[in-house]
Amino acid sequence: GISDGVIVKPGTAMVNIMDDDPATMYVNSSAVGTHNGTSWSNAFTTLQPALDEAGPNDQIWVASGTYIPVKQIDGSDARSACFQMKNDAAIYGGFPNSGSPAWEERDWRINSTVLSGNIGDPNIPFDNCYHVFYHPPELALGGTAVLDGFTVTGGRADGDAGYHAGGGMYNNGSSPTVTNCTFSINSTGSIGGGMYNRESAPTLTDCTFSANTAPEAGGMGNTGSSPVLTGCEFLDNVANAAMGGGMTNDRSSPVLNDCRFLRNSASTKAGALYNTKS
Repeated sequence: GISDGVIVKPGTAMVNIMDDDPATMYVNSSAVGTHNGTSWSNAFTTLQPALDEAGPNDQIWVASGTYIPVKQIDGSDARSACFQMKNDAAIYGGFPNSGSPAWEERDWRINSTVLSGNIGDPNIPFDNCYHVFYHPPELALGGTAVLDGFTVTGGRADGDAGYHAGGGMYNNGSSPTVTNCTFSINSTGSIGGGMYNRESAPTLTDCTFSANTAPEAGGMGNTGSSPVLTGCEFLDNVANAAMGGGMTNDRSSPVLNDCRFLRNSASTKAGALYNTKS
């Protein structure tokens, strides 16, 4: 049971505190302390160390700023750098980047927290990472993997098989929980500029897909998947060689509640949403 007086943070899954010892880790690119993540003053300055250390039911609080992935899936290819979520770990953006903000001071609309695929020289247009988030089947993410309050941008999935879909987030056999996030200006060489789901069922709430591009499914591509979207927007996404500017569904059954599609376009048909074998 829950004792009177216990505060449960929004979006936090209930856990048995007798079995777990959840911790909060802090990330702030401007921190000047010991950088061990134990407090705002000693925050990690990059996100990856917090992801590496996150254990069951831990939370990662991230201050406003821009963070790039450094973990490479292929050690010989710098563009394989990506972030990867974890089961039973929640990542929250939107905290002010000064002082020691409490949970109540978190506001992702004001305190922009950006996860960017622009890992290289900003003057070189094609050296961005393939995926900002890359979730292959072995991760098997479920709903306890939480991302909340971020802008995901700059993924460019134009590589070979495995690196050609889902510039912002690639989910294969993974179904994370994504809330209050914007997927913007991501692209692919195949499908799903903002997000690609294969055999996955992520839950998205109050998310925006804007100005993402792909040959097919500029915003989101689904194959054999059943994502659940509530209060989400698809704005100005482009399928520049085929169909489904906002979304395509192949053998998929998404659930869309109170979602909006506006100014999406496709070179062939279905500027907003295209279904095949669904």
